[in-house]
Amino acid sequence: MKREKGVSLIETAVALAILAAISVSFLNGVATTSTARATADEQVCAKALAESIIEDIKKGPYLSSYTPTIPDEYPGYTANVTVENPVNDNIQQLTVTIHHHNHDALILETYKMKRTGN
Repeated sequence: MKREKGVSLIETAVALAILAAISVSFLNGVATTSTARATADEQVCAKALAESIIEDIKKGPYLSSYTPTIPDEYPGYTANVTVENPVNDNIQQLTVTIHHHNHDALILETYKMKRTGN
């Protein structure tokens, strides 16, 4: 009997199994990278929003509470501002908590001092 040249069914199955394993690893890496990028984007947006809110508060008058304003370019984001007077009534500890789709995205703290005329 003459031996035929070509690829057997077993060789093809092994090659497909190796290709499938490599493909699954590649797709898993792509999914992980995509998730990491989305998380990083959320953190960057949350930090920019928190810094904007803090800047607005520091420019404004010295109050006992502050209501943050969320610009339209931050859909799905909400913010809370907590005010504490740790030392006296002339300094406030401000804690800005940014939420994105109902989970905490970022917490940023700063201080505001009462100046004459504020």
